[in-house]
Amino acid sequence: MRSDPRYAAGLLGCAATVLASLLISSLAVLLGGLGSPVAAAEEVVTSGAATTASGAVTETATGTATATATETVSATPSETATATETASSTVSETVTATGTATETVTETVTASAALTEAFDVADASLRWGLNNESNNRAFAPGTFNFLSAGKIANPGAGGLTLSNAGATWSNGATAGWSNAVGNVSIEKYVTGTGYTAATWAGLSTDSSGATISSPTSGSYSNHQVVLTGGTGEVDPAAGTATISWDGDFTVLYYSGMTFFYVSDPVLSVVDGVGTLTATLGGYGTSMDDTTQWETLTDTEVTLADLGAIDLTADLGFTVTPAYLGVAYSPPSGGAAQLTDDDYSGSFPQSFVDFQQLTGQAAYWYSSGGSVDKSKPTLPLTVSYDASDPVAQTTPASTATTSTKTKTATATATATATTVATITVATATATPAADLAAVSPVVASTAYRPASGPMPTVLPVAAEVTAADAPRWPWWAGAVVLLAAAVLTVTTAITGRQKR
Repeated sequence: MRSDPRYAAGLLGCAATVLASLLISSLAVLLGGLGSPVAAAEEVVTSGAATTASGAVTETATGTATATATETVSATPSETATATETASSTVSETVTATGTATETVTETVTASAALTEAFDVADASLRWGLNNESNNRAFAPGTFNFLSAGKIANPGAGGLTLSNAGATWSNGATAGWSNAVGNVSIEKYVTGTGYTAATWAGLSTDSSGATISSPTSGSYSNHQVVLTGGTGEVDPAAGTATISWDGDFTVLYYSGMTFFYVSDPVLSVVDGVGTLTATLGGYGTSMDDTTQWETLTDTEVTLADLGAIDLTADLGFTVTPAYLGVAYSPPSGGAAQLTDDDYSGSFPQSFVDFQQLTGQAAYWYSSGGSVDKSKPTLPLTVSYDASDPVAQTTPASTATTSTKTKTATATATATATTVATITVATATATPAADLAAVSPVVASTAYRPASGPMPTVLPVAAEVTAADAPRWPWWAGAVVLLAAAVLTVTTAITGRQKR
């Protein structure tokens, strides 16, 4: 049988046409499938193909804290020919955080050389703010309690106050407030600066420059009287000392309605126990009748009981005079002492007795008034050499602002270690069977670092859902399928005609 070349060519063309039709049909089915609203069973992630990922977060607070969060997601989809899809997901999250903070503090302590031999002093200084009430706003409107160097002049009558920056009395008589007279000066503690010469305006403000709003505000003007030129002898080994100062200062309450003088204080130390005495003077008046005004006899009193004093310190010493717990016996008709309060106490008996005459007595012992907390004594400092003084304390604090030494030093090291362990409870959650419902890993609310913001645990994977996939209209696949059928039939008919 002889073969016909045209017959063979027709068969090959028909086969090629059928194969092309099948390929186009497959493409049409695929395009139609992309338009299905059902998501593919395989989960798509943008940060790696694996469905198991681990994220680590490291945060540094006071020491070093490390938190590790691990998320495990297992998905086993099963799909049958009937287009029934079954998916299960289990999320197990375990977060364990252990924080260990270790702080090491090394402090160098400087020790002054201890004094043992007796020595003379020629320019000792005495620094003292008495108490906070002497640096406070007074109850009479527009009046304050404050200090002045030297002796304020006699106004000639009672019930008067200082005016014209302290130059005169309200009746025009000369007053003479001053921040320095002879060996005596008045200094104010100014925030950020330290002690500076007092000003008239500063008598009514606190250390920051704000006006003291009321007697019970807890804010004070923070002034001190400073006397220099003290002379005497100190014997550290025997525990004895005597230092005398020549100078006067005035303590004014209610802007001068009542005031007294303090003259020529003397430090005496016997068997290691110190006492500060002085001569008081001034004018007598009464809180009930301020028109009373009479000259008082100068009287020597104990200004402060200093208690035990260490005379061996190189530069001098700072001590807080006795007040808390000290008993006072008022005269008949005087205000009784309150003895069961946190601020109960008194200045020395002889000092307060003198104040019975000035009308100020109740301001120097616990009388149950609203300013009892302002009455206790403030620290007092004696420096053996005014040009090389003991470091000063800041108001309401015993922390020194500077350190001075002459000779031997010692070094001490202190180490403080704090270890904190935090364990976060394990949480296991099994959400619904839809993989698209799996939530990203979040930081457990049970963990809070010692300081700083909460650590942020970022999701390890991001999903692409069916809603995010590009959509093809179903009819596009149908058109392609129809075109393939027409091409197949046309090719077949053409082939037969050629034969």
